[in-house]
Amino acid sequence: MITHPVLKQTLEDVYYQYGKKQAYQLPPCEGTDVFRKLTEPYQGKILLVDFWSISCAPCRLAIEKHADLRAKYRNHKDVQFIFITSEGESPEQPYKEYVEKHLKGEAVYRIPSSDYQRLRELFSFNGIPRYVLIGRNGEVLSDDYRNLYSVQVLEKDLKALGVDVDSVNEIKP
Repeated sequence: MITHPVLKQTLEDVYYQYGKKQAYQLPPCEGTDVFRKLTEPYQGKILLVDFWSISCAPCRLAIEKHADLRAKYRNHKDVQFIFITSEGESPEQPYKEYVEKHLKGEAVYRIPSSDYQRLRELFSFNGIPRYVLIGRNGEVLSDDYRNLYSVQVLEKDLKALGVDVDSVNEIKP
């Protein structure tokens, strides 16, 4: 979109610096305990965590629009998408219907509101959708990962993390 070379380079530099944020380990606290309990089955994988809600239209739009991307990585040995919402933000019946229609077969968690609040505090967010990128060793690579549904950037990031993105099926147009 941007063609002016100086502006283009400046934006690329800012993006690069944003992406270079230092990875960190989660601190010992109740939020970390909640998060570890949810992510324990996926140890050794790169985790793409999506905090969402039934009442969040942008959340649902992203989930629905990128079903093919998730299908591409389903059962991948190195990558796992995880969806976390709360009982308070996603009432049981609409949640079940939505998951059945749009997230069937995915790693989805509907947790107590108190636990969800602990995760909000842990990752310092108020608004959703919120995406978090976790490395193979459990370190937080980004607590505000904005590339979850940007296919080219996501795959570039995954490749940089050692994921063989070329061995998975192409995304359908």
